Amino acid sequence: MASTKLTVLATLSFILIVVGASLVTCQSQPVRAVEGDDVTLKVDFGTPINLTVGRVDVKRDDLNNVHSFRYRQDYLTQQSPQYKNRTTFITDHASKGEVGVVLSNVTQNDTGRYSFYVPAKKAHRFINLTVGEKSSPTEPPVINTTEPNNPGARALNAGKIAGIVLVVILLLVAAGVLIYCWISGRFKNCGGSGADQDIEMEPTSTTGGEGVVQNGYAPVSAQD
Repeated sequence: MASTKLTVLATLSFILIVVGASLVTCQSQPVRAVEGDDVTLKVDFGTPINLTVGRVDVKRDDLNNVHSFRYRQDYLTQQSPQYKNRTTFITDHASKGEVGVVLSNVTQNDTGRYSFYVPAKKAHRFINLTVGEKSSPTEPPVINTTEPNNPGARALNAGKIAGIVLVVILLLVAAGVLIYCWISGRFKNCGGSGADQDIEMEPTSTTGGEGVVQNGYAPVSAQD
């Protein structure tokens, strides 16, 4: 009884493995291009593809048919008008399981996911194509506010620049003077008059007489 169960389980496992291998679905590396390029979409099924008796259908997710190859020749009766005269099927390495299709002069409308289907293998391969807008090969334009053949405009701009430089220099000089006065302790001397200077008091010890303060201080004018 136990051996019968093991045999059944082994048989079911083998069937699942075979079915899973025959329904392989694989995602290839995405392809990026710009408008106007010729793009090659190539996939690998891993095992040889017999194109003599088999076929390969290339489709896009939102379209019926991009290209079909059946019995060693193109089969384009159901090809989407968008791809008419723009596709070339590649069979050079079909014996190794590699097939592909070339899309000529791609546009942004060609962006999407493409599927390669081999009915004989019941296997799919998918590849994503992204087509970007073609950029200008030249450098970005430089904004010029003056006329190239107008000397007066160039002279006016030069005068403006000289004036700005002069103002900056004057501001720097003024700031330097203020900083020097502040550090040297002469800020009042730089900005005030002699009448605002402090009067120092000198201690005295003389007694008697007029104009003398005993045990006090006598006024002494600050020296110039």
